[in-house]
Amino acid sequence: NTTWHVNDMRALRGTIGTGFHAPSPGQSNVQVVTTSFVQGVSIQQGTFPVTSAVAQFFGAVPLKPETSKNYGVGIVLTPMPNFTATIDAYQIDVTDRIALSQSFKVDQALIDANPALPELALVGTGGTVQYFTNGFNTRTKGVDVVGTYHMTMNDGSKLGLSLAYNYNKSEVTSYNPAFISTDFIIDVENLAPKNRGTLSVDWAKGPISVSLRENYFGSWIDANDYPTACTDKNGGVVPCNGKQANIVAGQEFGAKMTTDLSGSYSFLDHYVATVGASNIFNTFPDKIQPTVASPIYTLTGGQLDGSVLPRSGGP
Repeated sequence: NTTWHVNDMRALRGTIGTGFHAPSPGQSNVQVVTTSFVQGVSIQQGTFPVTSAVAQFFGAVPLKPETSKNYGVGIVLTPMPNFTATIDAYQIDVTDRIALSQSFKVDQALIDANPALPELALVGTGGTVQYFTNGFNTRTKGVDVVGTYHMTMNDGSKLGLSLAYNYNKSEVTSYNPAFISTDFIIDVENLAPKNRGTLSVDWAKGPISVSLRENYFGSWIDANDYPTACTDKNGGVVPCNGKQANIVAGQEFGAKMTTDLSGSYSFLDHYVATVGASNIFNTFPDKIQPTVASPIYTLTGGQLDGSVLPRSGGP
């Protein structure tokens, strides 16, 4: 990590680093069976340690540590005493990332052929088996831009402005298709918004201060919860039989903005009382769209389990 002060108004900085993340006790030893519902039918989903016979039957091997290398360069600009801007670019390469494998389906023939694996009978016909695995490598590139400005008003109050923007793109550089599904790869690369911005305004006078923050979240895609669907030329959802005009890899949820507001009062030299709210205009994400595998029911406006809004991803 190094910084070079070119002059009073400019500085350059750079960093090179490595990282190490050993498998957690939970990732190495988790053993749990949960019940889920697919189209109203209950199934058992079993997650087993990589050391178990049932996980090894489906290809599990001992977990290795995740390792990473990161590189960053940046510039700090101070063109005037009350204004500072920073621009930083970075790249992070992570090898042997740990994640849950795809779900391996269990049927009666498999149970009958493997009496030495009682876990198969435990999850039962229609159930699934999964385990943690070193399944893929990623490369994340991004840029951070931050500008801050502070000024004193004619009435003695102080005003602070801050604008921050981040662009962040992850790419799966390699993976094992025997253990990692295509929908999982799509989520790794698209579940978090690639664009994120925040504009903050802070005002203070005497014991009173007010903060207003506007947040921007770019669009994002969830393919694991809302799998690949097919649409015709008019955008209608149709069965994926190879004749459709468009194949949609997961559902894309649009960009949104939220607003946060808070006010504070300082008293008795040591205390501050704050009242505020996040997302004061009650912004919601886009609703889940219907697919052939998971329709939206007219009576409830939601999926079979009642879900109307996405359960993960995005802001």
